[in-house]
Amino acid sequence: MKTRISLTIILLMSLTECFSQFIDNYGVSTGLTYTNQLWYYSNSGTLNGSRNRGYKPGLEIFAMAEKELNRKFLVRSELGYLQKGFKNNVSLTSANGQIISYDHQNVLLNDVALDLKVKYKPFELRVIPYAVAGFRGDYTISYRDINYSVAGSAGEYSLYGTVLHDMNRFNFGGLIGAGIILNNRIWFEACYNPSFTRSLKTSTLKIRDNCWELRVGFNINRI
Repeated sequence: MKTRISLTIILLMSLTECFSQFIDNYGVSTGLTYTNQLWYYSNSGTLNGSRNRGYKPGLEIFAMAEKELNRKFLVRSELGYLQKGFKNNVSLTSANGQIISYDHQNVLLNDVALDLKVKYKPFELRVIPYAVAGFRGDYTISYRDINYSVAGSAGEYSLYGTVLHDMNRFNFGGLIGAGIILNNRIWFEACYNPSFTRSLKTSTLKIRDNCWELRVGFNINRI
């Protein structure tokens, strides 16, 4: 038993030493997303052109690891969860002219994401500014539609059900942003994530995700 415990401790120490050799910073970040979707109709009569959805706020949380390439450049990988979606900007009326109410106003997409960024630090002071650029792949694990009911009718109806059901679950896009690091421990970052791939492409409708982010992170190994 003592031998097993000793071997376990040695193995954990070895893994920790290997981890510290390959990873210079590791930590977590959390923040807010501000997302919508860009909808473009073609050959749809009166719906031709852009009919973009409204922006909605959401939450995100990521785990990250960084490797320094030199004094100015680092590579950062991040794995986490973020909320995407859009705010409804469509109103419906019943046959008697009443405005139909919804159970909530936002379509919510629950995504897991893998980010790969290159970080550039032009100089190092007590407050360190930096820029980031890279790529993101994210996958929608679940979604919540906007539902409504009509007076005199049994049951509930889905506002965007068909579109959400047919959307691609995987999206690939870019990342570009800037931030500051305080005492090499805490960092604040603003980032834009445009989608390169389409969430939906049909003969009449093309959709892309659109996402802005504001987050705060902590280098756990520096605290």
